Amino acid sequence: MVIDDLSISPSTCTKFLGVFIDNKLSFNQHVDSLITKCNSRVFLMRKRRTIGLDVQRLKTFYSSNIRSVISYAAQAWFSSLGEHNRERLEKIQRSCTKIMLPESKYPDRLAILNMTMLSDFLFELSWTHFNKIRHDRQTSF
Repeated sequence: MVIDDLSISPSTCTKFLGVFIDNKLSFNQHVDSLITKCNSRVFLMRKRRTIGLDVQRLKTFYSSNIRSVISYAAQAWFSSLGEHNRERLEKIQRSCTKIMLPESKYPDRLAILNMTMLSDFLFELSWTHFNKIRHDRQTSF
């Protein structure tokens, strides 16, 4: 395609505001990118555990350095994820909670840490965001 004497070739994926958007809206590359980014941070979390950080500080590390990365712009992509990608992201949280409480099973760890499953957390973020939009739209007319 040529626009104003500039040749533009089609792309199957592009990064926009930190989110990889592919031509099928599967967000596979975005999830791959998140997992790569988060795995290095999970490694740092393990190191902090070995030097004796307590559970509360590990939870703070997880929330601020890992969960925040995963949840960035989730309102734009989470509802389009397939079950496989949702499970891949959940696995990150499962690993992090195991670092915090290695003796407990995942549902017990979530209860002790007062956390929800990651997919529920991301769904709630999206739901809240779209309800705000709906509410604002209703009041502005």
